[in-house]
Formats: sequence, C-alpha cells, structure tokens
Amino acid sequence: MQALIEHLVIGIAIGSVYAIIALGFILIYKGTGIFNMAQGSLMIIGAYICFLFSAALELPFWAACVLTLICSF
Repeated sequence: MQALIEHLVIGIAIGSVYAIIALGFILIYKGTGIFNMAQGSLMIIGAYICFLFSAALELPFWAACVLTLICSF
C-alpha cells in the first residue's frame, strides 16, 4: 500500500511540472502568436545551474534551489 501512495505522489509531482511547463508555452503562444521553444532551453539552464550548486559546491538541495532562483533574476 505504501508503494502505491509513493507512486501516486511522484506521478502527481511530475504531472504538476508538465502542467506548469505547458501553461508557460500556452501563455507565450497566446500573448505573441508564436510558439517559442526557447523556454525549454531556459529551464535546462536553470536545472544545470541548480545541479552545479548542489554537486560542485556540495550545497543542500534546498539551498541550491534558492541560489538558482536568485541567479535567475
């Protein structure tokens, strides 16, 4: 039973990420009328920066996420 709950939580989390990405694509398309694929590149850069903070600097994941958000602005 515990494995089922874990799978449900992980599935909901992944689905939420997909939904947020899709909403970003929709907002850009409806606002400009152009399907912009650069959004995916920006997400990959953010994930790479977070990984570098976490792996290279050996920071905890939450600290790496906060630093990534600060660097993105």
